Amino acid sequence: VPEYAGVSPRWFMNKYTFYTVVKPLLQALGGTDMIQVEQGGTMMLLGYPVVFALVLPGASAAPGDMPIIFGDLNLGAILGNRRTVTIRQQNELYSADDLIGLTATTRYDINIHETGDATNSGCIVGIELTV
Repeated sequence: VPEYAGVSPRWFMNKYTFYTVVKPLLQALGGTDMIQVEQGGTMMLLGYPVVFALVLPGASAAPGDMPIIFGDLNLGAILGNRRTVTIRQQNELYSADDLIGLTATTRYDINIHETGDATNSGCIVGIELTV
């Protein structure tokens, strides 16, 4: 990941991936001191924080999936509001019981840009499983 001004990369992975793949590797390295034990479970990997994202593949990961992503989503992704919140009242459905029904909907979309290509990395990179 390029060193842009203000970049704050993190590791994104499923809890399953962290506890079955990464954590055993970290434990095998050893070197835990009492200060780390007392401070508790700040999830870190190679000096960067780990964020659990349950939408990433875990136990069901297959070849071609990216179970681990590293980068700064603030620089490489944008969240867009495709439609504002709309609220609709349901008059007929609950009128027999003197109740009011409300339906609220909204639409958001996320666009991941700046992932780079096969030779140049972007703000977000991933580890892809192979056969």
